[in-house]
Amino acid sequence: MIETRYECIPDELFVNYLKFLVGKVFKILPISESEPDTLKDYLESLILELSGSIQLISKIKCDGSFISLLSTLQYFIDNKCSNEVYRREVFKCISIINKLQKRYNFD
Repeated sequence: MIETRYECIPDELFVNYLKFLVGKVFKILPISESEPDTLKDYLESLILELSGSIQLISKIKCDGSFISLLSTLQYFIDNKCSNEVYRREVFKCISIINKLQKRYNFD
């Protein structure tokens, strides 16, 4: 069970959330290529959600990897990037999420 601010949630729910999060991060690539005008709004929404996760889920509250994920997404908001940079950094973010799963013993 994962301890949250309000109650415990099953490990499976947290695992599903992290898998869902991979898809949301990956979605940055097609948006950056085909709908760049909407990318900032999408990223702000994603950061809002992740910031809420830090307050909700005790285990990730002090995890440097999670802060790295947030920082990379914030960089995208504040800076224009080439497709190569988006691609490289999106896959780095996905790798961070996968490491979080392993760190907390979730497959």
